Amino acid sequence: MKQFIAELLGLQGWIIYRVKIESDRIDVYAGRPRKEASCPSCQTLTRRVHDRSREWRPKLHTRCNGLPVYLWVRPRRFKCPNCGKVFTERFPGIRPRARRTERAEVDWLENLKDRSFRRAAEVVRTSPGTLRRLLLKQVTNQVNIEEALKDLPAFALSIDEHSFRGQDMMITVTCVWPE
Repeated sequence: MKQFIAELLGLQGWIIYRVKIESDRIDVYAGRPRKEASCPSCQTLTRRVHDRSREWRPKLHTRCNGLPVYLWVRPRRFKCPNCGKVFTERFPGIRPRARRTERAEVDWLENLKDRSFRRAAEVVRTSPGTLRRLLLKQVTNQVNIEEALKDLPAFALSIDEHSFRGQDMMITVTCVWPE
């Protein structure tokens, strides 16, 4: 049963300890079966566990039947035998100090395909500013504007109108043509 839940949530290779279903959320307590970790400073593999976090840390993972699914993890801290530094293990799909997994971010961006920022923010229960920052981070990581426009001829961009709606500047583009 736990293997089915892991596959359903995209957590293949994770150990599911417990699943708690509440009226407003689903909590999945999980960990990694890997016994060793690589030191971020010197890249040495170590099995020496220094400590384990006392608290489970929630990370928003996805939605299931309209309920948010939180992935609860308890990272171990390892001690490197080579350089002596203590470091925290990294989980795949979760950036350090992140509140949500990469899968949750992909789901949020999927909601932006056919909705406005405000409506998508209401659906995923976050702010439009958070969605905007997430989209800008994804676009700047994937698209190099200088590289994309390198082989194109120069063009003129005509801005017909601009106005302010609250704090947002609205621009109407009327004409784009080669110089």
